[in-house]
Amino acid sequence: MRLGVSLPSLDHSFGEIAEFAWAAEQAGLDAVWNYEVFKNPFIMHALTAQRTRSIDLCIGITSFLLRTPFAMANAAVDVAKISGGRLKVGIGPGTPGLMDVYAGVDVDRPVARTREYLEVLKLALNHLATGTEAAYEGRFQRFGAPATIWGARIDGDTPVPIYLGAVRPKMLQLAGEVADGIIGYLLDPDYIAAVVRPSLAAGAERAGRNPKDIDVVSYTICCCNRDRDVALRWARVQVGIYVAHPNNRMSAEAAGLYKETAEVLATLEKHGPAALAEVTDDKLVRMFSISGTPEECRQQATAYEGSVDEICLHTPYVPPFTVEETTAAFEGIIAAFGGGISEPEALVVSVPNRGSGA
Repeated sequence: MRLGVSLPSLDHSFGEIAEFAWAAEQAGLDAVWNYEVFKNPFIMHALTAQRTRSIDLCIGITSFLLRTPFAMANAAVDVAKISGGRLKVGIGPGTPGLMDVYAGVDVDRPVARTREYLEVLKLALNHLATGTEAAYEGRFQRFGAPATIWGARIDGDTPVPIYLGAVRPKMLQLAGEVADGIIGYLLDPDYIAAVVRPSLAAGAERAGRNPKDIDVVSYTICCCNRDRDVALRWARVQVGIYVAHPNNRMSAEAAGLYKETAEVLATLEKHGPAALAEVTDDKLVRMFSISGTPEECRQQATAYEGSVDEICLHTPYVPPFTVEETTAAFEGIIAAFGGGISEPEALVVSVPNRGSGA
């Protein structure tokens, strides 16, 4: 099982993000993952590529509703070239309530939209690599890659693995048909065994693929601190916020945690995220996070062996977390999982005190 870590980016500068990536590489982790929350993930990895040499640079995820397939392919090829082929791109339709409001785009029929987008994205990537002409006319996508007097990019083939953000069965089946891997949020081992693997296998069978060729990556909240109470307080807040999202509630409710989930939703609505530190049930924390002392976190991570191909240790980052708390949480992950590091603190960027950061 590979180990990755998410780069806290919401309240951190581009320079700090690059330093975080360097620290993860020095710690011996396999991958760094970013996500599209305001900052552009391709720009972030264009910069992390300059600061690192060997670690995988992964996006998990970017909304395809924000970019045409050609724009997505062009940006991906740019960063793949800059990084020497280390880029992996995770895509998804994005979060309803953000995409429709911020971007003014429709988020209905996500599986059908995703299928067409992936088809055109692959045509665009092939066109940029080889100059091959292509045309596509679908329900949601239209694409043309003609021969023109301006020529073509023809960069040569730099593979860009495409991962799909998927939690529900239909999207998982689509990933089994056409994607290189899936990225799931809060995928606990029981849900992976009961839903994720069978759904991927069903899709792979339809496409004549081997399901073992499809990577399974889980973003799993990770809160490591020598002070166990601090780690669990962080975990209750971040887990509670994530469980409030409908996609993530599926696996909690499948495990019978209806009462615990309802309490989170009621608290979030009445009192806001900070109150979750006192409310989110430990059953949810254990199910959806790796949290506690460094020793406890390392032990909990072993539960994912054999379930996922890679676990992304997800740094808590959303308000009410301060910049300093987010930095400390990232440092805790590096300290707990960095192989052979005697002084992990020396590897982490120093972030100046900037107040709440919320």
